[in-house]
Amino acid sequence: MSVLPPSLLAPRASSRDGTWPVRNETITFRDIVLEGGDQVNPIDVHYRLEGAINRARDNVVLIIHALTGTVRASEWWKGVIGVGAALDPTTHAILCANLLGGCDGTTGPTNSTPDALPPITTRDQAAVLARLLDALGVSTPLLVCGGSLGGMVTLEFAASFPERVRGAVCLAAPAVQTAQGLAWNTIMRRAIALGGERDGLALARMVGMLSYRTPEGLERRFGRSQEASGVFQVNAWLDAHGEKLLQRFDAASYGALIDAMDAHDVGRGRGGVRAALSPPRRPARGGGYSRRSAVPGSRGARVGRCLRGHIRRTAVAAWTRRVSVGGRSCGADHRRRPARGRAARAPSDGVITEPAEMAGEMTRGTNRPVSVRRRGHAATGVPNPPAEPSPCPPDCLPALP
Repeated sequence: MSVLPPSLLAPRASSRDGTWPVRNETITFRDIVLEGGDQVNPIDVHYRLEGAINRARDNVVLIIHALTGTVRASEWWKGVIGVGAALDPTTHAILCANLLGGCDGTTGPTNSTPDALPPITTRDQAAVLARLLDALGVSTPLLVCGGSLGGMVTLEFAASFPERVRGAVCLAAPAVQTAQGLAWNTIMRRAIALGGERDGLALARMVGMLSYRTPEGLERRFGRSQEASGVFQVNAWLDAHGEKLLQRFDAASYGALIDAMDAHDVGRGRGGVRAALSPPRRPARGGGYSRRSAVPGSRGARVGRCLRGHIRRTAVAAWTRRVSVGGRSCGADHRRRPARGRAARAPSDGVITEPAEMAGEMTRGTNRPVSVRRRGHAATGVPNPPAEPSPCPPDCLPALP
């Protein structure tokens, strides 16, 4: 394992508000062999480290972004990352790297070089993150956490490197991509093929945004409200998200990442999901949400059933109010907690998929949780009422709006 550079023990640059040090760097790896057998040489990985790695090298929190995410984790996860929050860069070293295949500084296909990278999988992405940790001299992160695509990679990291996982939080991600997830991604892929690099990508994003919401949530938020121009607000919302993504994302990268999601199967080559994830060596949490078109609690429950243990049953609030690091709980709303043994209420609008909205609603306490049964090292989402199986969306959390 590489020796931790002294500069990382005492980082120089200050953050946007000067309260913790930040490093934005790109590291190059060679001789990376992908799951499919292709060797890629070299691979650049862009990462952002917020806070300083301590001398024991045991305070690193690895955050894995979602489909359209960036490395600026503290910007899209306010309320969870910040001074005094559960993940505090003045105490923890918050590490977020652009995933392999992305377009935020890490090697990936682009519109101009679509063949820059062979097909990749979430297992490849997890392996590259492990190489990054090696380069930083970190053997076991304090926590590995991700949602949607990031949750898929979190599960792959836990299955591939169980000895390196001290704790993990997997949000809104299945152990195996589902039929509905495949279907949504097929529509988005076709939109890009027919509409091209700009209009097609904008349309794919609009499709994705619809897949992250329930009809009830859209009705409550927009109804038939109109802009001053007479345009329905829901239409303007979709147009805005489509155009906004064009300013920072690449259609070829988008395609490569949803291809990786479609190939996602933690149990592939490992004797199935249960064999891949059981028994857990370290604490893990899996969360799903009911009454949402894309991520039901039943998916988190399936992951949880593969992480069986023998601790008492309890009902807990949203993961943001219960997952703790160093004694701090994620999220700002601690006012209400389900009674022990009772099911917590399911989110009325499902999971908020745009991080700014997600952080805002969670900290305002309007995103109500599903109930969770903890069995040993697992927290298994139990929707109330039960929801039909549904997939992880292409972009749940976190990603810049």
